[in-house]
Amino acid sequence: EPCAFCPLVADLFCRNFHCLRSYCKQCWVNRHGSKPLADHQPATRRQQPLPHI
Repeated sequence: EPCAFCPLVADLFCRNFHCLRSYCKQCWVNRHGSKPLADHQPATRRQQPLPHI
């Protein structure tokens, strides 16, 4: 999934109700590095293992 603010791949997701967006690492720092968003915690995307058939 692309970052909400640039064409890079989003590694992080903000689950805060006021954000709910995907971010690359650099855009996370740019957007959440200072108040009032600094208290938001990022969720990382984990790849799920493929199911065995």
